[in-house]
Amino acid sequence: MSGTFVPGIAFGPKDGRISLEVGGGIALLNEYKFGNQNLGGPFQFVWDIGVRGGVVRNIGAGYWFQHISDATIYGSQSRGFDLHMVELSYRY
Repeated sequence: MSGTFVPGIAFGPKDGRISLEVGGGIALLNEYKFGNQNLGGPFQFVWDIGVRGGVVRNIGAGYWFQHISDATIYGSQSRGFDLHMVELSYRY
């Protein structure tokens, strides 16, 4: 079982058309070796930044960048990875 805990803060009005969100936290991974990629161990740090914007009425879109790594706590040979995510949302 894997999981993350990444609290964040959003900048912008609550019902505004656009917001910037940043966060940081931790991840515990049950798998941390993927082919030639070795993250070093199960405990990882997570940092992310995202931007969200309203498109039409209650529909929104966003982009997220997330980095996961061990910050070399398992040694200098372990590597992290980056995720780029696109979201489509609906507020009701």
